[in-house]
Amino acid sequence: ANQALADQLDAQAAADAAARKVTATRSDADAASGAIEQAHQRLDQFITAAYLQGVDAGSLGLLIEAANPDDLVRRAELTEALAVDQKAALDSLQRARVAKVNADSLARAAEEQARATEAAAVASKRTADSAVASAQAAVRVGQAELARVQTVRVSLEHQLDALTAKDAGL
Repeated sequence: ANQALADQLDAQAAADAAARKVTATRSDADAASGAIEQAHQRLDQFITAAYLQGVDAGSLGLLIEAANPDDLVRRAELTEALAVDQKAALDSLQRARVAKVNADSLARAAEEQARATEAAAVASKRTADSAVASAQAAVRVGQAELARVQTVRVSLEHQLDALTAKDAGL
């Protein structure tokens, strides 16, 4: 019964640890969702800025809008910088999405593990409860046997007393 109780306590501790892991992985998934949202906002800001500034990234647009060769170089550098920023924003968004998928996957695995661990804890509790009930039943049987033996002892003592009294009278 003691081993069953110890097993049940171990299983419950494992279930508690699994529940904490689920909470942590859900937190990671939430953080990944936040990163996706930030990446979306950064991309939206880039698109808005490009639209408002009227940047035409094509070669023809650069040539038409440039006032002189220095202006053309500045516009080309700006276009290059904007392209680099846009690529970084898209890369960041993609990384955030991958992180979110990974975090969700880890959270699902942790939840499955928590369910399995909880099931094992429940089974261990049933085993412990059964062992305790068996031990209690054995104690009751032992107490009943002890009571029967005490009754027989008392009866034998009375018989001995009677025989001793009868023997003393002879």
